[in-house]
Amino acid sequence: MYASKNLRKTKDISVRCTETEKRYITIRAGTLKLSASEYLRELAMHDAAKKPRTLPPGVLAFNGQLAQLIGSLEIISRRRLDGDDLNALERAGLLTLTREVKQLIQDIKRSVQ
Repeated sequence: MYASKNLRKTKDISVRCTETEKRYITIRAGTLKLSASEYLRELAMHDAAKKPRTLPPGVLAFNGQLAQLIGSLEIISRRRLDGDDLNALERAGLLTLTREVKQLIQDIKRSVQ
């Protein structure tokens, strides 16, 4: 019935919050039939806090490459829609982009395996 002496919760931690936050915590705890103290303790002990999401450097670099590719394709599609043909320099750039896309596809396959 009573918790062992070693398991009694006798230590306090002070939490500062706004009145609105306090009401929110109290309401959330009440919906789970817990006291605010129990609710906050459960959140802390089960690591429910939101962790900042960051992408690995490789993913960020890949996103940059894709954005660059999209920009290049947009320029080409506009020229083609306007009825303009690509000159030799633009065709060479398109060929380079094609090689880069193939390399990106291979990199994706390697990273997924």
